[in-house]
Amino acid sequence: MNVLALLPSFRPSDYLGPVGGGEISNRRLLESLAGRGHGVTVYAFNAGGSNWMGANGLRVIDGGLGSPDLGGRVMGALLARARLHKKLPALTPDVILTTAGTVATGLRASRQNGVPVAVLVRAIRDIMPVAGSAAKTLARRLVYGNAPWTRAPYLIANSRFLRDYCRKNGFNGPGWVVYPPFDDEPLETPWPSSVSKVGMIGSAPNKGVETFISLACRLPQIEFKVIGDRSVRAGERRIEGNVTRVGWTNAPLDEIDSCDALLMPTRYDEAFGRAAVEAIRRRKYVLASSIEGLPEAVGDSRLLLDPYDLDAWQDSLTRLVRDPGAFRAAMDRAFKAAMELGVEAQTARLEQALSEMAFPPSVDSKE
Repeated sequence: MNVLALLPSFRPSDYLGPVGGGEISNRRLLESLAGRGHGVTVYAFNAGGSNWMGANGLRVIDGGLGSPDLGGRVMGALLARARLHKKLPALTPDVILTTAGTVATGLRASRQNGVPVAVLVRAIRDIMPVAGSAAKTLARRLVYGNAPWTRAPYLIANSRFLRDYCRKNGFNGPGWVVYPPFDDEPLETPWPSSVSKVGMIGSAPNKGVETFISLACRLPQIEFKVIGDRSVRAGERRIEGNVTRVGWTNAPLDEIDSCDALLMPTRYDEAFGRAAVEAIRRRKYVLASSIEGLPEAVGDSRLLLDPYDLDAWQDSLTRLVRDPGAFRAAMDRAFKAAMELGVEAQTARLEQALSEMAFPPSVDSKE
């Protein structure tokens, strides 16, 4: 099976700038898919500035958005997209993947080649209107095209919650769930015998950072760490009382490993909860909000809390510090669920979805 992915960005693993979790998931899945013998080509509007080869022979074509000036980026991307459509017949795709932002390009390629197209949705923000000036909006439309993401005939979401959310917001076609893949080595060590340092990923209000900082004020005997704080330069850290703020990192596992527990007091916009699974696989205790996609990520309801009940968070964290053993049964169950999210298992789910799109056994909707 030949797969063509049309993505806004797809940078190599050694890229030094910030890379989001959705892009990392796409790279791991597509490289793993190539490893199963499929032909995989990625046309990325920003591929880090050059064409390159990924793991297992995955081919990446740069779309030109690496130019240092805006005008050069737009013109380069327009010319590259024109060349792309000339090259499409030679790529002979059986199925085309897009993001919500590149659906227009994907639909045109789909019509040109007579093959199905599916939109990859990795986060709620992917399908929300993009804010910006009129000039930036025009530039995006010139580069990516202009078509609503709901026009894609197929959808692949990274959680059941997100798939259902997309259906509530205008998508009516068949949809599959492919969870974010994890290829880090899970630890077989015991759960920490004591909890004195807790962390969280991200510093945005929707991530619940206000809850996290409030807990730090209430529990001064505990060390708190905000990992990936945008107010701190990448690679640097700032200490404020019992709170350490760490700048952006593309390798958060090192920081997670320095903690005993991870909190995810998310208030909204969490389609799955990748950080929770990463922490669980590294044998860290996790407490998370009981909303959106987090219950799917955590795997045990005893670890879930009301994101707006600060007292409940304080009570649960205090109990965790006093008696970590009381949480180990729940964490064992969460660890078992997290082990099912390995890259091979999720690649198999993606492979099955693509196969059913390219070579449909029937016209029935896929659940």
